[in-house]
Amino acid sequence: MTPLLLTTLSFLVPAAGTGGEESAPGISLSGLSQLDAVDSMRVGGLFRAAFDDAGDELSGVTDEDVSALRIYDAQLWFAAALAGYEVFVKLDAGEATAFPLIAGDGVQDIDLLRDAWVRKALCDGVYLYVGQYKCPLVASGNVGDGSLAMIDRTRIGYLFSFPGAYQPGVALMGDYGQFHVKLAVQNGADGSSDGLGIVARGEFKVGEGAKQREGALDSQGFNGTFGVGYFKDDSQIPVGPGQEDFGSGLALDAYATLARLSAHAEILDADEELARRALANTTEDATPFSATVGYLITDQIEAFARFQDLDNEDDASIIGGGVNYYVSGHAAKWQVNVSQYDDDNIDGTILQAGLALGHSERY
Repeated sequence: MTPLLLTTLSFLVPAAGTGGEESAPGISLSGLSQLDAVDSMRVGGLFRAAFDDAGDELSGVTDEDVSALRIYDAQLWFAAALAGYEVFVKLDAGEATAFPLIAGDGVQDIDLLRDAWVRKALCDGVYLYVGQYKCPLVASGNVGDGSLAMIDRTRIGYLFSFPGAYQPGVALMGDYGQFHVKLAVQNGADGSSDGLGIVARGEFKVGEGAKQREGALDSQGFNGTFGVGYFKDDSQIPVGPGQEDFGSGLALDAYATLARLSAHAEILDADEELARRALANTTEDATPFSATVGYLITDQIEAFARFQDLDNEDDASIIGGGVNYYVSGHAAKWQVNVSQYDDDNIDGTILQAGLALGHSERY
């Protein structure tokens, strides 16, 4: 177990023989048994790996193909509750992705911390979050790594869920019947400087909603989640001799299932600055979009097809398909994907065969 995890556990649970006198700042343990936090504690993890095969056009290394087992996630998380507060910490030592390809095998030895937040219920259905968490702009970015339809997220989802999208901040989230709202303020791309990242998101749920997983597995009847989000980061980023804002964007997305059918669509209206950071544009804004459809063939086999248009200056697009074999739902599954990447300069196909065990979020 990592030193960070051990430190946090000791932070929450008084040492034996202290009589509960040692406490975290702002949390009084007076009158509470040291077993309270232990009884509420949950520990979990996620392992995702895939064998990837692609030509040198997509490898990022001249004259070298991709042909290797790559680690997409190697996560460990824990949660505990004490005196009306909940804490959640997640570490991840794997970060491979196929498009755009991250060089190497995905194994990380630094920047392991993802989530590290405390949550407090302010009133019925309203929660305050303090700490580090993922930018909550789009549904495809908010879905847990272990509950994805395909091995890779959509490109829009990845833009708002890769390691740099986890930043310290404060957030309010609330549920009002069929409506869910989020308002988050994070440190932004410039870290502790005075620029801030702000996200506002609203969702309308039909039936059981998207249930925080992709595809139609375990869905009955018609369910859907329809969302809109706004993002702005006024962090000042050096550009040539001057500086400019990190950028802003407006997102629309929809998840829907009908019996064994599933569909997901999203679109991001990114201004010129955000398009420069996210899509390598030089002078233009962008409106990338994606569409995914799936069909649950049996209770253990589900097939998906996906189209993505990055709307960047290279006119990049990705067409892909995949099949999942569920050993135990999303908690244990095999995945096979094939995707074709094409832009004005390169094109190529990548084959992926992967295994996912565990889950990345608390259920």
